[in-house]
Amino acid sequence: MNNIKAKIITVATMKGGAGKTTVCFNMAGILAEKYKVLAVDLDQQCNLSANCGFDIFDKDAASVADLFDDSNVDPQSIVMLNPIPELQNLDVIPSTMYLNGTEWKLISVYMREQLLRNYIEKNAVFFNYYDYIIFDTPPSMGLCTQNALHISDHIILVTDPDCNSARGADVFLELWTQAKSMAEDKATHVDALILNNMERTKISDKTKEFIDSHEVFSQIKLKSIIPHTTRFKECAEQNKPIQLLETKSKREENSRLNAEMAIRRMIEELFERGIL
Repeated sequence: MNNIKAKIITVATMKGGAGKTTVCFNMAGILAEKYKVLAVDLDQQCNLSANCGFDIFDKDAASVADLFDDSNVDPQSIVMLNPIPELQNLDVIPSTMYLNGTEWKLISVYMREQLLRNYIEKNAVFFNYYDYIIFDTPPSMGLCTQNALHISDHIILVTDPDCNSARGADVFLELWTQAKSMAEDKATHVDALILNNMERTKISDKTKEFIDSHEVFSQIKLKSIIPHTTRFKECAEQNKPIQLLETKSKREENSRLNAEMAIRRMIEELFERGIL
């Protein structure tokens, strides 16, 4: 990946509902205040695309599936430019509900885990326009996820206050260790774990205890924690990241500010660790 100057980040999880897309969407949105960011939706649930106002049910729309179907497709034809008018530095390669069929098609393809790497390297001039390329991936170790992991500079795991989510992160580590052992290139390690949607509850406390006692997670967990708040759900409704969210009362605005500061602290810590 010597010809790729953009820093490539994959946000991942093994359990749906952990808030992975929330983290990805808001991280991309805040980074786009200063940097050129390309967010790529590899999740068949298409929540990142929907958050950006994209019609995920449009079977004729250009999407990330096109690059897997045709390695010669022009990247400019699949990028959605400036889906959020206030953030001119943010572009998106969206997904549709039909991406699910792509996974099945890839099963019989030679070097199927490297298709995304090959495509980005082939189109390095285009992709090096960006400072950051951020992948939102499905909650699995499927082929779309593996494609993102094999080209990433850094992998960020997201968990919420749920024992199944935390154990899922543990499963992710094991599956990725197995997957990268079969790769011919030196694959990326998991560099950070984000605790998301945390509350002052016994369940949250047990999740923290599990993370703190884990050999790997205790070393890579971020100190900054993303709190539980309905403001993040409203980001999806308004198609705006947290710093642009419109509120209706002082109480809502205070809640929004707290959520925004949590995301900014998370990003600051990722910078301090050299991940961003």
